[in-house]
Amino acid sequence: MINNVKKITIDNKIYILSLEYILGLFEGDGSITIQLKPNISHKTGKQVVLIFEIHQHVIDVDLLKAISIFLDCGKVEIGRKVGAPDTWVYRLRISTQTDILNNLLPLLQSQSMMLNKREHDIKLFVHACLLVKDKKHTNIEGQSELGTIAARLSSKLSFENKQKLPDTNKSLNAE
Repeated sequence: MINNVKKITIDNKIYILSLEYILGLFEGDGSITIQLKPNISHKTGKQVVLIFEIHQHVIDVDLLKAISIFLDCGKVEIGRKVGAPDTWVYRLRISTQTDILNNLLPLLQSQSMMLNKREHDIKLFVHACLLVKDKKHTNIEGQSELGTIAARLSSKLSFENKQKLPDTNKSLNAE
């Protein structure tokens, strides 16, 4: 990788990717999820699931594959099967703790978002990842904190509270 840019070829098409480009796609077509799923095999009765996704139309499925190669993690899969196959939506899903903590977390910690709701969500997601990394998710107190973090994600906020989110101060990269 030179200057944080990689050229990745998939099916004879060259994708020139940077982390900023990928995060820009995430800002427009991505989502993060923090879940506490019931699971009796865990001592707390709940399993913590962290998910980072980028969604794209089927015509850009190779772009998602190139991003997966760039990030060295994630899985490209069908996100929504509605209508004919040429109208389906695919997603790059990063959801294993190993991929989240070892590959994604260091990248997210070093970047900021353009949109204030995404900046807000990424900060919460990073906080949740750090709790998991420190193994605090394995007890009731840590899971309670994760539940509070999940409830503060922008998808859970009212329109008025979204408007109150602090502005970001990031300028666009000219490239």
